[in-house]
Amino acid sequence: PYVISQHNPNVMYAGTYRIHKSLNNTNNVSFSPISPDLSDGLILASRYHTITAIDESPIDSNLLFAGTVDANVWVSKDGGNNWLKIDQGIPEYYITDVKSSKVNRDAIFVSISGYKDNVNIPHLHYSANLGKSWQKLSATLPNLGINHVEITYFNDDIIFVATDGGVYYSKTRGDKWKRLGNNMPVFPVYDIEIDYRLRRLVAGTHARSIMSISIDTILPDSGTIVSLIKGDTVLCAGENVKLTAIGGQKYKWMDASYAVIGYDAVLQDSPGGKATYFCEIANRLGGRDTLRISVKYVKKPNIPLQLDKDSIFVSRQYQVTHWVKDGNYVLEQHGNYLITDQAGVYSAELQIEACKFESQSIEVPGELKDEELVLYPNPAKDHIRINKSGFEEISVFSLEGKFIKDLPTGTTQLGIKNLPNGTYFFRFKIGGKTVVKKIVKAD
Repeated sequence: PYVISQHNPNVMYAGTYRIHKSLNNTNNVSFSPISPDLSDGLILASRYHTITAIDESPIDSNLLFAGTVDANVWVSKDGGNNWLKIDQGIPEYYITDVKSSKVNRDAIFVSISGYKDNVNIPHLHYSANLGKSWQKLSATLPNLGINHVEITYFNDDIIFVATDGGVYYSKTRGDKWKRLGNNMPVFPVYDIEIDYRLRRLVAGTHARSIMSISIDTILPDSGTIVSLIKGDTVLCAGENVKLTAIGGQKYKWMDASYAVIGYDAVLQDSPGGKATYFCEIANRLGGRDTLRISVKYVKKPNIPLQLDKDSIFVSRQYQVTHWVKDGNYVLEQHGNYLITDQAGVYSAELQIEACKFESQSIEVPGELKDEELVLYPNPAKDHIRINKSGFEEISVFSLEGKFIKDLPTGTTQLGIKNLPNGTYFFRFKIGGKTVVKKIVKAD
């Protein structure tokens, strides 16, 4: 047997005498064993000691089940790393099917056939606690072997079984059984599936191909699918999109080209621009909706400030929410310009769509005093350091007053390595004030 994971269609399980798992359900499938020998070992021919049934819980992807020819039932609670035998208390015959509940994580159904031991009694057993105890559900079924079990998404009370004499169903969890339909001959049915969208049961038969029948009167009202996507549709620079879909059992996220990018209810992505996402949501009753959502990514712009006398300006294309001075809000002004006569480092906090950004900073100089400006070391060899910044102009003159060069203003370290040894005057201009300092260059 083999099954494709209900949680990730790229995962597939197959059974021999062990359970094998593939993580690449493509044209080049590669399987690896995830269990030991789950049979009784090679006692007779190998065909008598194989796995006959595999199931994965639709509630918990780590919960796996297996049944074997030689009456063994196993469960793994950790995705196949460890296996526990749970068949104590049920007949020791051929396991034809193992099905996990779709509404109760710990509930399982096991069908058993005694044909190989000349026993015609049908066996269907139920456990609500992962095999710690078992309850027989098949007491009122006719003496026909059960080949397959199908449990509905509504509850554990509605059960369909494929037998060697057609399909039977119970709406009372095995207390009472009825044969389904009146025009199917009495012959073996080996597999059944429920089409929840059309509310029909499909049966794979022996010698009569595939047949189907409406089970609309047996299934409860399916209701309408509830679909909702919520999340931010505007992202700010540095943020990832996080979208959440609710109301379904299965989810498939796709990008604008319909390439699949996720199967979880929550999608996290880094779009880096405007992006369109689609989410296909399927509820447990077969209903499907595909929803579309667009996300706009707002990049952080390069926002310079301009200083003109006693005012700081920012372009009118931006909305200023706060002015900031030395890391603190300037509470009294919120427009695109700030009038100030106070020295400090200023920036603007801006609103762009739903995002807040901070502009470049600009330093407003105060009155420069000679004793406040310190240059060191003096004498100096390669560099001079300054204890202030924000100068508009820094110039070097010889001892005789001859202009030599201008130095960059955007740093607190000045390079003088290329100056000949001697005495120089450094002139600093800021805010209309000028201070001159004498420096000795000596290698």
